[in-house]
Amino acid sequence: MLIPDDWELIRLLLIHTKVSNDVTKIEDSPFGTRYAIEGTLLSPDGRNAVISSAWFIETGETIPKFVTSYPLKRREE
Repeated sequence: MLIPDDWELIRLLLIHTKVSNDVTKIEDSPFGTRYAIEGTLLSPDGRNAVISSAWFIETGETIPKFVTSYPLKRREE
């Protein structure tokens, strides 16, 4: 199980999720563009949660900033 002290690992796992999955929603605002990404967050214990994460690129910038992430209900197989 990941704990807050594992923040560096959590950061790397979120970045991997961002680059390994498709953007599911894009919203423009006067301040920049928000992106939602859904995908599997790989974890060391193998539980691999399905998550939605939000990223933001400020107007005039090119680097996305992490905003938040939360688990989604598992899809029925």
